[in-house]
Amino acid sequence: MLFRSARFAGVDPGLIRYYFKDKDGLFTAAAQAMLDEFHVKLEARSSAGGSAEARLRDRIRGIIEQYLQHPNFHEVVVNQIIRAEPRSGRKALQALADGGQAATRSILDQGEKAGDFRAIDARFLQVALVGACGFFITARPFVEALFKGQRVNTATAEAYGEFVADLILEGLKRPGTRRAR
Repeated sequence: MLFRSARFAGVDPGLIRYYFKDKDGLFTAAAQAMLDEFHVKLEARSSAGGSAEARLRDRIRGIIEQYLQHPNFHEVVVNQIIRAEPRSGRKALQALADGGQAATRSILDQGEKAGDFRAIDARFLQVALVGACGFFITARPFVEALFKGQRVNTATAEAYGEFVADLILEGLKRPGTRRAR
């Protein structure tokens, strides 16, 4: 497999061994590069200013856009970083966890300081964001079955993103600040 990957890339297999040790190291490096690019785009969106609510909505939109544009992104990250053997993916996994949690914590801190959000554990929200946004795309056949064959497209992904944002934001609000039903 390593030789086939090298031939496909047009490089000597020895270079892959030298720089990445094996195929797993190569795929982990590729997944890390995808994550780095994604984080740059996501951070630009959520740090652009605005209220905590606006920043969280932008973060959710950015996650869903990434998954929609790169349908295998979630699977690659799960397989090559989250489930990777410690030797190849441990640093990338910790960076993924720390970076996502810090960005989410920043938004939550802003919302708490403004008196809009109640205190919650940013780690749980980070898991909820990744799960809610990622499953919508990775389970596309299931979603399309729910919608009687309607294809998942940009419009349905945007509508779903707004739904997730509303759901999460209502849960974050301080008691007494929730919208009347």
